[in-house]
Amino acid sequence: MARPVNYVTLDVDLFDQPEIFTLLLEQDGLQAFTGWLRLMCWARAHADPDRLGEAGVITDAIARHVLGADGEKIIEMLCTPPHRLLDEMLNRDWRLIDFVERQHLVEWRARILRSRKANETRWGDPQGSPQGSPQGVPMESYYNHPTPPHPTTDSPNGLSRSAAPADAFAEFWDVYPKKVAKQAAERAWAKAVKAADPSVIIDGARRYARVRERADPKYTKHPATWLNGGCWADEDDWAGAESGPREVAVWEP
Repeated sequence: MARPVNYVTLDVDLFDQPEIFTLLLEQDGLQAFTGWLRLMCWARAHADPDRLGEAGVITDAIARHVLGADGEKIIEMLCTPPHRLLDEMLNRDWRLIDFVERQHLVEWRARILRSRKANETRWGDPQGSPQGSPQGVPMESYYNHPTPPHPTTDSPNGLSRSAAPADAFAEFWDVYPKKVAKQAAERAWAKAVKAADPSVIIDGARRYARVRERADPKYTKHPATWLNGGCWADEDDWAGAESGPREVAVWEP
């Protein structure tokens, strides 16, 4: 089966991160940054949710294939402080620093496990092809992209979503742990309340805020990202995933 298209996840504030900022100030820094993105894309495309301990590890041969003729120079730049983004391992393989955190793979794995459980409940076999599923759609598609909840006309409390209180966004904004890009958050909120009750979203934001108290704020998701991702429906598996992503286009050799 052909490997499906994958996306690499980047933090919204990526270019404010010291290691990225200092890398781009270097001569040939843009070339090195592009090489890092290529390595990230390759590693993300080959990440295994059941083997997260190996995620972000790339053999030297693959790294040089991905990076091309300038691979040696790019690897050296990526391994040099203060913009170190790559670690050399004992066997001359390479590990992308903070790859699991940057790609939010703990959250991703949790979603896949929930999807597998749902598939098992529905079809009786989480690993096989579901009976009655669309013809030609592999199970991996179901694992990687769980079906989101279908929007309904009424909220769980019986109130029309169009009648949501005007100050519901203000309440969300008050409890959410990262207050940036408010206008983008308002636009995302307007879309989110069409799919979920405002009280459900706000409750999810409170839970996320409690978890983020124990985590590096650098990886806390921007509110618009959190809303667009439907993250209020996530279980409390944020504890191991320091996140704040957006998805960008793929590159895979």
